Amino acid sequence: FIAWTGTNTTRNLNVMSSGDFGASWQNKVTLADTGVAGPSLLVYDNRLWLSWAGTDPNHSINTMQSLDGIHFIDKVTLWDSSDFTPVLTSCYFGDLGLVWTGRDFNHHLNIMTI
Repeated sequence: FIAWTGTNTTRNLNVMSSGDFGASWQNKVTLADTGVAGPSLLVYDNRLWLSWAGTDPNHSINTMQSLDGIHFIDKVTLWDSSDFTPVLTSCYFGDLGLVWTGRDFNHHLNIMTI
């Protein structure tokens, strides 16, 4: 899977998949959601997870999941915000982790498990 933020004026998120190690790409999905930077992807627990900082005035952190890489569900929007791409990670203890740089004065690093 690959994901990116479009260069169109609305900055829509896009996702595509490849079943042959990147030789060909298919199933492009353009989501209604938009991002200030590129999104983050992670396959975790047989689901594709997508996270991004939105284009709303707060640049809120968002996550969604998909079972097939085409239909995304269960969007969660956090109050926290970032001007950069959040990172999804599989934590050492087995949980799904979300890491982002805050928009506060010191750009604090934030970590939470999902």
